Amino acid sequence: MSLINCTVSRTIRDSMRDILDSVVDAGMTLKSGAGIGYDFSTLRHKGAFVFGAGAGTNGPLAFMDIYDKMCFTVASAGGRRGAQMGTFDVGHPDVREFIQAKREAGRLRQFNLSLLITDEFMEAVKNNTDWPLAFPLHPGEKEDVKAEDLIYRDWPVVEEGYTVDAEGRVACRIVEVIKARELWDTIMSSTYDYAEPGFILIDQVNRMNNNWFCEDIRATNPCVTADTWIHTSKGPRQVSQLIGQPLRQSLMVKLIKVALMASS
Repeated sequence: MSLINCTVSRTIRDSMRDILDSVVDAGMTLKSGAGIGYDFSTLRHKGAFVFGAGAGTNGPLAFMDIYDKMCFTVASAGGRRGAQMGTFDVGHPDVREFIQAKREAGRLRQFNLSLLITDEFMEAVKNNTDWPLAFPLHPGEKEDVKAEDLIYRDWPVVEEGYTVDAEGRVACRIVEVIKARELWDTIMSSTYDYAEPGFILIDQVNRMNNNWFCEDIRATNPCVTADTWIHTSKGPRQVSQLIGQPLRQSLMVKLIKVALMASS
């Protein structure tokens, strides 16, 4: 048993070596008895061209499957179910696949899933405006992309060759434009049917982070302690008070309302 059981992975960079190195790190973390969280939206979207490989990538969900099977294997060997949290940016081109991943039988069952919800997205939902799904522009694409096909966003890692503006935001190529409210409806349907993905109001989290000057939070650990407070249909309760108690669907509705109020 480790002294610290709640951990978050380092940023997974968009390279095969770093993805696989992170799998090894995660496996050793789980072996020690700790849970671990990761942000997978740093990996390029499904079908994106991999320069140097001459082919398209299978996307972050395919790599999450590797982590899922690793966790299952390590947990089976140790006799304890492994705990993982996978987070994903709401503006990533593969966000709908992430939202609906657990509709596929047996997929990502060693994961809790949560979306990184930004203030910008919540405003787009409220105003029923377009929502661009985008990923950082690869240096090899610069000559083929027009300015109107780019949007600048805060990004957790700046890879070599990325285009950055004066505010430190990364140039992202718009892959698709959808209605924010349509994406919201997809989230709500999945949350109602499968209780996932969860919500992380990531801009608010970082505003409240005491270490804002030296870190940018992008993931959480999957563990909840007995003294954690949760808002239920009967008011605030600690997790220890809820063990073995039935929960109604209305709890999820209240959580959604809290998320909306926190973003306003």
